[in-house]
Amino acid sequence: MAEPVRFPTVVAAAPASPAILKMSNEEILQITRGIIARHMGVEPERITPRTRFTEDLGANSLEMVEIAMEAEEIFGCEIRDDEIRGVASVSDAYNLLLRCKRRAAGT
Repeated sequence: MAEPVRFPTVVAAAPASPAILKMSNEEILQITRGIIARHMGVEPERITPRTRFTEDLGANSLEMVEIAMEAEEIFGCEIRDDEIRGVASVSDAYNLLLRCKRRAAGT
């Protein structure tokens, strides 16, 4: 009689924790400033929490989406479209990322 076919046991890996969970709030702010500066073609030193995307940097909606997409990739968290629309300043973006961090942590 032929031996039964044995399939290897597959163990599901635990999902990787988002990178944002391993970062301090200061690191999040500095990385955010770098992302914005790179996309907007300005020096990171010019980016402060009070910097406004449209008024100070001339950002359009496509640039905002591109910034959000890069932030999602770097920080490993999801940013919803409705959240992007509510971001007017760097401070707003930073606070949004802190909310993402809390969601990722389950708090």
